[in-house]
Formats: sequence, C-alpha cells, structure tokens
Amino acid sequence: RRMKKKTKLFGKPKSEGKIKKSQRQLEKNRSNSSNAKDKKQQEASEKHKIQYTGYRVLNDPDKKIDRISAKDINPVSFFEQYVCRRKPVVITGHLQDPSWKGAIWTDEYLKNRCGHTLVKVEKKKELTDSFGTGAPKITMKFGEFLDELKKGSSDMYLTTQYDDHSSLSKDQRRMIDYCPPPLTDLLGDFPVHPKILGKLIPSQVNLWMGNSTTTGSSSGLHHDYHDNLYILLRGRKRFTLFSPFDAPNMYTHGELLTVHPNGLINYSENGETRADGVILSDVKKYATKTAENRLRDLQEQNADQNEITEAETHLESLLNSMLSDEDNDDFKDDFEELQEEGGDDDDDDDDDDMDFDISSRKKRRKTQRSNALNKKARIDSDLKAQSTITTSDNPSSFSRIDIASLRLGRSSLFPLLAKATKVVVELSAGEMLYLPASWFHEVNSFSDAEQTSHMAFNYWMHPPTTADAENPYPDQFWQSKFAKTEALVDKIIQERSAPPPSAKLSKSKGKKTAKQQNTTQKRKKEDEEEQEHPSLPENAKKKKKKSKKTSSVTLEETQTIQHKSTAPQKASAPEKPAKTSSAKPSKRSPVEEDTTNTTEEKPKKTAPGKQNRQQNIKKINTPWCSFCQTT
Repeated sequence: RRMKKKTKLFGKPKSEGKIKKSQRQLEKNRSNSSNAKDKKQQEASEKHKIQYTGYRVLNDPDKKIDRISAKDINPVSFFEQYVCRRKPVVITGHLQDPSWKGAIWTDEYLKNRCGHTLVKVEKKKELTDSFGTGAPKITMKFGEFLDELKKGSSDMYLTTQYDDHSSLSKDQRRMIDYCPPPLTDLLGDFPVHPKILGKLIPSQVNLWMGNSTTTGSSSGLHHDYHDNLYILLRGRKRFTLFSPFDAPNMYTHGELLTVHPNGLINYSENGETRADGVILSDVKKYATKTAENRLRDLQEQNADQNEITEAETHLESLLNSMLSDEDNDDFKDDFEELQEEGGDDDDDDDDDDMDFDISSRKKRRKTQRSNALNKKARIDSDLKAQSTITTSDNPSSFSRIDIASLRLGRSSLFPLLAKATKVVVELSAGEMLYLPASWFHEVNSFSDAEQTSHMAFNYWMHPPTTADAENPYPDQFWQSKFAKTEALVDKIIQERSAPPPSAKLSKSKGKKTAKQQNTTQKRKKEDEEEQEHPSLPENAKKKKKKSKKTSSVTLEETQTIQHKSTAPQKASAPEKPAKTSSAKPSKRSPVEEDTTNTTEEKPKKTAPGKQNRQQNIKKINTPWCSFCQTT
C-alpha cells in the first residue's frame, strides 16, 4: 500500500518531466538538423562558386521587369538587350509570324483538330496541393479533358507530355521530342522557328492548360533548364521570380553542383554539363565526329600533307581523351576480373598477355551510353518531366519552400529565403514573357470570368553561351540536331496542307469534260451547216479534214460506239443478238461501202488495246483514263 501511494504521489510528476525533457531534445535536434542543412547549402555555394554573371534583381521593391512591344523589336536587338544579358522581359502582343494561329484556338477548334489524341494530365490529390509534385499522371483523350474543364474541374492540369517512345522509329521520336501531343495535330498553326528567336535553337514546344478558382492554382517554386518564351492565350498569370544567383537560398531538392555564367544550374545527381546543356561526353563525341569529317574532306580534296597530318593528330588526341574517360573504369574492372579468374599479373608490360573480354566491354559501353542518355533526358527536360524519369517524387530543380513562406518572403524554417531578392510579374492574355534558363519562378494561374480555363503555349530554347547574335553557341551541335527536326516538321506540314490526289483528279476530270462538250457542240454546228449548204467550198474542205482526222471522235461518241459494238448479250434474252453495225445489211455496192467506211465507220474500227482502254473508261464511268493518263 505504501508503494502504491508513493507511485501515485511521485510517479506522475516524474513522467511529465521526462516528456518535457524529450520534447526539448526533439526541438533541439530539429533546429540542429535545419542549421546543418543551411550550413550544407552555404558550404555548397562556397565550394562551387556561383559563376553567374547575368542580370540580377536589385533590392528595390518598386523594381519592375521591362515591357516592350512585339512590333517594335527585331531578333538582333532582342538578343543584345535581353537574351545575352539574361534579363527577363514582358512582350506585349503575340508572335508576328504569318503562320501563328494561336488566337483561333477555341475549345471547338481544338476538339475538331486533336480531340481524339491521348494526353497525360496531372491531377491533384487535394485542392490545396500545388501542381508539379511528381505525382503519376492519368491518361485520357484531349477532348474529354476539355469537357472536364468546361464542367469547372480545377484539379487537373495539362503539362509536359513525356513517355517511353523506344518502340517508335527515329523520325517519330525526333518529332515527338520537339512537338509532343496534342500539338502534333496542330502543326502548321505555329512557326517551327519564330523570327524573334533569331539564331536561338528551339528544343521543344508545349501546351499548358487548366482551370482555377478565385484563389488561383500554383505550380510550386522551380526552374527550367532552357530559355523560355511563354505565350499566354487565355486567363492571367502571376510570376514570382528569383535569379540563378539566389540558387543557394532556394532549398532545392537536388544537391547544387554548378551555376554556369549564363545561369544554367547543374546538380550532382544529374551530372555536369556544358553551359548550353550538352553533356560533356556528347561534346567529345561531336568533336570527334567533326574531326573525322574534316579529315575525310581533306583526303578527298588531295590537300596539303601538312594539313592532313595536323588533322590526323587532332583526331587521335580526341580519340585518346574519349577512351581515357570512357574506358578507364572498364580497364580497371577487366583487370580485376582477370586477377579473380587466376590471370598472371606479373606480365603487365606485355600488351599481348592482357586479353580482355571484348563482349563484356561492349556491354559496359552500352550501359554507359544508356546512362548518359538518361542523364541527358533528365537535364534537358523540365522539372515536371524529371518527375517521370527520377525515382523520387520531387525533381532536383524543385524547391522545398512552401507557398505561404514564399508569398511572405521569410520563414523560420527557411531562413536563407530572406537573403534572396524576388520580383513579381503580372501577365495577361495576349502577352509573352521571356525567361532565361534556371530563373526560379512560381506561377499562379487564374481563369477569366468569361472562360472556364487558362491556356498558354511556350517555346523552350537551348541557353546561349556567347554574346554573338549570329553564333550564340560554341559549336554547331544544336544546329545540326535541329536541322533534321525542322526538315521533318516542314515535310509533315507540306504533306498535310497538300490536297489529296482524288481532288486533283476530280479537277482535271471537270476540265476535260468541259472541253469535250465544247468540241461536240462545235461539230454539231458544222454538221448542220454542211446539211444546209453542202455545195459551199468551205464545207468541202471541212469534209476532207474530217476524213483525215480518224481520232477526232469525242469520248461520249466512242463510249456509245463501244456500247453498240461490244455490248454483251443479256442473260434473260439470249436469242436477241447485240446491236452492231453489221445487223442491217447494206444495199450499197462494195465500192460505196468502202468509201463510207473511210469517212463514217472508221472510228468504230479501233485497235484491241484501245478497245480495252475504252472498256476501262466505261467501267469506272469517268472521262479520265488512269492507264494512259489522258481522256
């Protein structure tokens, strides 16, 4: 009893004290972990120095982004004033290209053109969530998606369309990589390479569409890996922007590796690239291929031997660097395999004794190439595209900062956010926004009161690395790739715009029949004149001309003659022979019969091949002959 009383008196306070102590320890651990993350971010920014040299938003609350008119700017001035300086700008008005037809993209028009196309739609789990979280997308027809928006659904959003296209042909993959659905069915309604971009190389076009309430829908804070020309067609958007200089303060899910001078950000999990987004291994492959082509051209042109020798040495150095980078790990792995299999490692200097397994080496090279392609896809795609490639739900370029803290501009959970400088841009329908690569942005979308959806179309371009408007890239890597894509797209547009062959045939048929009708009418008039005035010399001359022209009979007359001469007998009345020219015996003399045949009966005597053609004409009931390509 005494022990029970003691536990009743002293047990409860002791347990409460332990709970409070554990709570304090938990809070301390949390603060330590957050401080450790902040230190890690700062160390990363110090270790990998921010090389960004472009435009930065000043610490001025009234600072605004420039606004220019689309009619008052040309590609060179646009590049020099904004693209080269890495400065965002709002452009009032849409593209000035004659092929731009985005203004006519109503729901009915889109349904007729591409309502049957399957698209992938991002759907929010809860209405309070933001888009771009990496959740799996649902597949549905584009027409059904438009119907859902018309009903007022605000939990669905059409974003980038990335999928596994390994089963498609090379041209189909190239086509979809540039123009994913549903835009594949809208080719011809927008320019492949807008004039305002100048020498910038487009990477992809996209359609963004959704519906939002009065509070708007958020995309979450993120950045893209390409320059962006964002064209708003419906609704309005609010952009909250941060320059790449503030990347260490953005609390990204990926571990920061490099911020290039033009602003492009690399992460350690995706690997380092060149400033224009090319993977370093691809750079060496392209340089090697270019050197091979140059050497081949010099040899074919019988150039100077010194030039050929220089080209050979340059190609050899490139090949050696490629082999040292790609095969260094393979060499070590193969050597370890030989030692495990009992190989003698004393004869290291003898190259002949090192007999490596070539098949295993090829397999490793294939896996290396596939890994490089995967890295390239991750880097070249948008953050929403990365959600389909990476295993984690949150892409590397996505920020951990919540929307409430972002709008407020400071937070105890994200203290580094206070060091960043933001600028807010309002965009209305009929305006465009140019946003350089790796500028962080959170987009808040609103639907108009009249319309039940907001819609935008954008071009992604590879970020430039030079200040030259004519040569914005260090080499022709992106130009050579886009030239094939542009030729393929132009070919598809021409095939779709060309009329079908049946329409051409119908036009030609109509013209031929009209000519034939005119000739028959003229000949009827001539025959009437001959019957009225047979003694005139002009009519005598016309008779001679008629006797010489054996093929002057019209198509209608030949069909009637053929019908009379070669018509098959009826099955119901086999006793009645077909009507022919020899059915009625002639009362004339043989001489008279010969003379009449030369003038009147000669068109009836047709060659066997000609009879077959006439039968074909009669069968298809058309004046156009597909065999001889004439009437």
